[in-house]
Amino acid sequence: MTTAHAPATAASALETVAAACRARGVDAGRVVTQLATLAASGRNERGVAARGLPHAASETLYDEVLALHGVLGSGGMGEVLEGEQSGLRRLVAVKRPRDAEDVDVEAALRKEAWVGAHVEHPNVVPVHALVRLPGDGRPGLVMQRVSGRPWTASLSLDGPTEHGRVRLERALDVLVRVCNAVAFAHARGVLHLDLKPDNVMVGDADEVYVLDWGLAVGFGPDAPAWLPRADAIDRVVGTPAYMPPERITCDGAHVGPRSDVYLLGGLLHHILTGEPPHRGEDLLHVFASAFADDKGPYPSDAPPALVSLAIDALRSDPSSRIGDVATFRARLDAAIRTLPGDRMVVAVEARIDVLEGDAERDTPFFEAELAECEIAIAELRRTHATHPRLPSLTERTVALRLRAGERDEDPAGIERTLARVDVHLTTLPPTLRARRDALADRLEARVAELRALEELSFQLDAGIGARERIVTWRILGAAWCLCCLVFGAAGRHGWFTVDYGFLFRESVAIALVIGVAFAALRQTVLRNKVNRRLAFGLAGCAVIVELLLLLCAVHGVPVATALGLTCLMYTYYFLSMAIAVDRRVVPGAVCFAVAAVVAFLAPGWVHEALGVAGLSTVLAVTSRWARGTRVPA
Repeated sequence: MTTAHAPATAASALETVAAACRARGVDAGRVVTQLATLAASGRNERGVAARGLPHAASETLYDEVLALHGVLGSGGMGEVLEGEQSGLRRLVAVKRPRDAEDVDVEAALRKEAWVGAHVEHPNVVPVHALVRLPGDGRPGLVMQRVSGRPWTASLSLDGPTEHGRVRLERALDVLVRVCNAVAFAHARGVLHLDLKPDNVMVGDADEVYVLDWGLAVGFGPDAPAWLPRADAIDRVVGTPAYMPPERITCDGAHVGPRSDVYLLGGLLHHILTGEPPHRGEDLLHVFASAFADDKGPYPSDAPPALVSLAIDALRSDPSSRIGDVATFRARLDAAIRTLPGDRMVVAVEARIDVLEGDAERDTPFFEAELAECEIAIAELRRTHATHPRLPSLTERTVALRLRAGERDEDPAGIERTLARVDVHLTTLPPTLRARRDALADRLEARVAELRALEELSFQLDAGIGARERIVTWRILGAAWCLCCLVFGAAGRHGWFTVDYGFLFRESVAIALVIGVAFAALRQTVLRNKVNRRLAFGLAGCAVIVELLLLLCAVHGVPVATALGLTCLMYTYYFLSMAIAVDRRVVPGAVCFAVAAVVAFLAPGWVHEALGVAGLSTVLAVTSRWARGTRVPA
C-alpha cells in the first residue's frame, strides 16, 4: 500500500524533504544530496547504515575463550552468532562486524556495547563483555542468548476476530515493555533512534528485549560523555520506514525524546495496520511520506483511543507531538484499559444489528435479547463511561425499545417502555424524543379507552349485585305466587271478592313492598346499568299494568280478562329485558305467555296461572343468574 499524500515523482519527493529542511533551518542541499545518493545506491526502507558516526575512543579488547557456532541472525552492519563461554559453561549471543576491516562498524559495535552496559534494564538484553574474537581478531559483543524470535514475526494482522483481539492485546503488552525500556534509557540520557519490530525480541517465555542500540545518541545533562550528542547528527541513518522527520532532515536541534516517541507511534501504527508508518514505491517516496501527518487509513475496528494515540505520536512537527515517553505510556495504558469495553461494544453492536435487521417482526426472543443489550450497556456505562461509542449504543437500544412499545397494546408494557426510555431522556436526540412523546400520548389515549371499556363492562355486568338480586326476586316471587293462589281460592270459595278495587289496593301494597326492598338494597340491586334497567323496567311494567287495569275498569272489562291482559304485559316486559339487558330472562316471557293462554282458556284459574308463572319465572331466571354465566345483551 502506498501512503496517501506521497509525492508522485522522485523530484517532488526530494522537494518535499527540502522544504521541510528549509522550514527547520537545516542545510537542504546537504540533506538532499545524501538522500539522492542513498536512493541511487539501491537501498530500501529496511535500514541505512550508520556510516560516518563519530568513532568511540579506542579501548584495549581482551581475548575471550569462546566457541562460535551457527549464525542466529544478521543485519545491515553485522551478524549474530551463537557462542559458548567454556569457563562459565553457558551459551551466549555474539555480535560481530561482517567486515573485519570496517572501522565504522567496529566503532558502532563498540558504542552499542557501552550503551547496553549503561542502560541496564529488564527489557534490554544484558551485555556480558566486549572482546576480541578468536581467529580473525574482530571485536565481538557478548550478550545474553535470548531464545525467541523478532517481534516482526508475530505482528501479522489477523483481522477483527477473537484471535485478532488476543494478538492486539499481546502486541500492546510488548509495546508497553518497550516503552519501559525507552523511558529508562531517556532517564540515563540516551535516545535509541532506531525502534522497529526487527529490533525487539520476544522470548519463548514472553520476555521482551529492545535490541540494537548502535544508533543511540546522548541528550541532556545526564548523557554519558563518550556518547555522540543528538545535536551533532549530520547523517541520515536509521530505518526509513519508521524514521522521524527530524532524522531525515538531519535536524539535530530537534532530535530528542519526541523522536523516540515518534518511533513508538510507528510501532503502534504497525500493530494497528500491519504496516510501517512510511510507505512508498521507492526509497525517496518512503522518506517523503514521513512528512505527511495522515498515516492512515486505520482499520474500522481499530480501537479509537489507540488510533488517536498513534496519530498524536506521529505528528511530523516535533512540537506538535506527544512530549515524552511517560505521557505516551500513560495514554497507552488508558487505551488498553478500554479494550474490554471495546470487546463488549462489538458484542452489543452485533446483537443490536440482528434486532434492527428484524424490523418487520419481533422474534420470540426480542425482549430477552434487548434486555441483555441494555444490561451490557449499563455495565459498559459503569466501567467505561467515556467510551466514544456508548451514546450511539444507547440511542440504538432506545430506538428498539420504542419500537417494541409502539407495537405493544398493553398499557403496563408501554409504561415499562417509557420508564426505561426516560432514564436517558436528557441525552436523547430530537427524533427519539418525539417518538417517546408520541408513545406517551398513545398511552394516555389507550388508558382512557380502557377505562371507558372497564366502565362499560361494569355497567353491563349482570354479575354485579347478583346475590342480592337473586334473593330479592325469589322472596318477591314466592310472595307473588302465594298471594295469587290465595286470591284464586278466595274467588272460588267466596271468601272475599277480587274486584278492581281490591286489585288496585293489592298493586299499591306490592309497589310499596318492592319500593322499600329496592331502597334498602339500592347499593347492590341498583348499582349498575343492568340492575337499574331490570328494576326500573319492572317498575315501569307495573305502572303500565295499573294503567291497563284502570282502562279495563273504566270500560267494564271482566277482571279475569284484564288479568289475562296483564300476563301479556309481563310477557312483553321479559321479552324487552331479554333483548335490551340480559337474555337469561327469556324464561319469564315464556312462563307469562303460557299464563296468558291459560287465562283466556280457563278464566277461573287466572290467579293461579299468574302465581305459577311468576314463581316459575323467578326460579328459572335466578337459577341462571346463580350459575354466574354472563350472557351479554
